[in-house]
Amino acid sequence: MKIRIHFLALLLILQGCDLFAPVDPIPPAVTTDAASNVQPTGFTVQGTIIAPSFKNTRQEKKSGDIQEYGFILRRGSNSDTIKKGTSLSASPLTFEHIFTGLAGSTTYSVQAYAKNEGGGIAQGTAVDVTTGVPIPASGTFSYKLAKAVSAAYLNDPGLNNNPKAIVILTFNASGASSPQPLALTYDSNRWAVINQNGSTLPVNSEYNIYYTTPGDRAFSHTAAAGNTSGHVTTLDHPLLNDKPNARMMATKVLRSGGTSNTSPIGVYYSGGRWRIFNQNTSRPMTAGTEFNVIIDDRIFETSAPAASKSNSFNISPSPKKEAKVFITQYWKGVYNPSEVGISYFSITGRGTFWFIENQDKSSIPANSSYFVLAL
Repeated sequence: MKIRIHFLALLLILQGCDLFAPVDPIPPAVTTDAASNVQPTGFTVQGTIIAPSFKNTRQEKKSGDIQEYGFILRRGSNSDTIKKGTSLSASPLTFEHIFTGLAGSTTYSVQAYAKNEGGGIAQGTAVDVTTGVPIPASGTFSYKLAKAVSAAYLNDPGLNNNPKAIVILTFNASGASSPQPLALTYDSNRWAVINQNGSTLPVNSEYNIYYTTPGDRAFSHTAAAGNTSGHVTTLDHPLLNDKPNARMMATKVLRSGGTSNTSPIGVYYSGGRWRIFNQNTSRPMTAGTEFNVIIDDRIFETSAPAASKSNSFNISPSPKKEAKVFITQYWKGVYNPSEVGISYFSITGRGTFWFIENQDKSSIPANSSYFVLAL
């Protein structure tokens, strides 16, 4: 009996000693916060170190200070570690990373992590993030109205939430005509077609849209005191200066707080510079008037016949039927103070062609010239 009692006592002593045996370092407490600002090529994520676990008297090795923290990004079996820091500047500490250069429409898993001096490592809960749909670099489409509206809001992944896009507009009169001064505007994260005089866009009216990203060949120009005189504003661009054979398109843009311009416009070259002008020469080009401009070698020139008496003439060479056609008036000595559009119809005995037509039904001036882009 005494032997059994001594054995039990010894066992209790040994178990008691185990209470003070060395233990592994305590890992810090870390959370991964929800992602924000999710884009087609990236997103922003935050992590928080809540409890660093600096001390523990039972540890043979202390947990110690935080020595590394950051994020782990996973896509399938691939992973990348992004180190954000090596010490705490505050406790708790929130840290952030902006991921860029990721694939669009792809799901990634991201976790915050932290490691302390004693080797304790912790990871926050994994957060799955699906990047947005990639924005096309450029595109074309037509938009036709089923009813009359004051503004035709365009819905396209390349334009939505993209106020910096360079957008070109041409009226397609195949379904309805309108002599009103068209322009583009950007409102409520959408591009829209409007009449600058506030009139309604008619039912069945159609609009050809081309958009691209800003760059050397696509940019915005704003009339200002230093570049404007009378009814003309002058462009200053290395791909246009001293280049009389350059080819360009221009579209009016009216942003919130911008300046309205109800005159038809055109472009011309003089004195080593390309210029945008009001066809109504008595109407000054007001400072603040904005234009989208593209330079494209695919643009070609067409002119109304010398004997022109109609309100339209066929483009030569005529683009394909399925093409999206865009035009800008090109002054070479003949003014046409009318809003112009394009249409597609047949000429008896000759075939079907794309036409340029005056929307107010007035005669197209003989020998007036136009730039044409067919995409």
